[in-house]
Amino acid sequence: METFPSKNISIAWVEKGSLTRNLFLSFGFAILTALSAQIRFELPFTPVPITAQTFVVILSGLLLGSRFGSFSMILYLFTGLAGFPFFSGSVAGLAILRSPTIGYIIGFFIAAQIIGNMSQKPILGIGTGTLVIYTCGVLGLMITLNISMVEAIGIGVVPFIILQLIGLGIVGFYPSLVNYLPARTYLTSNVAPPPMNPKLQYCLQEYKFAIYNTEEQRITSAIKNMQKLTPANLPMDKLDIFEEHFDNALGTFAIVKKLQKTE
Repeated sequence: METFPSKNISIAWVEKGSLTRNLFLSFGFAILTALSAQIRFELPFTPVPITAQTFVVILSGLLLGSRFGSFSMILYLFTGLAGFPFFSGSVAGLAILRSPTIGYIIGFFIAAQIIGNMSQKPILGIGTGTLVIYTCGVLGLMITLNISMVEAIGIGVVPFIILQLIGLGIVGFYPSLVNYLPARTYLTSNVAPPPMNPKLQYCLQEYKFAIYNTEEQRITSAIKNMQKLTPANLPMDKLDIFEEHFDNALGTFAIVKKLQKTE
């Protein structure tokens, strides 16, 4: 069974950073959410447009964690309320409170917090976060449009679920659309997953092997020249990391030759 660390690398990096840097990252995601809100496609049977915001909300939780991911969504909301054209369709100010989409925007904050808290189970976290966005969206539609829950689900959830199912169906019938590139790009990686597209992987492998065979001397010389530029005044632990990477780079050619002999 596949397991995940309690916190991914990105969240761990964020939590170790300074408050100033993390606030800057949060504001950056708020701006990214505002930009994604302008990527909109209106449907004739619902007042809720299709935007790229949900994708950014998911990223904010996965990359910034629950604390700063949710804070970035709060910044997005209050910066828009302050008069900046952050909302979909360049809407700004208190007018958004009367918009049918206000529920979704409030759901962004909760969803980012949930996804960040469940980063060790990303699929479950994303699913739960998306459900929260839809739930808040339905409540917002009921309040702003004064309609029943069934009607709100009909115009605020069902159309988007259908579109998602259509997308999943296309992927199911034509997996090559999302399975074209190989998952492995480093031939010498010890943790590389199996190639997703064996034929393309083989072509890339042969192409790389040819470069390693014909350009070995030039590449080795470049690595050694770079090694000489390593600052000598770095702490020993950082110097050890540099040396390890240089040794691994120089050892690549031996690994490639070994791979070629086994084929």
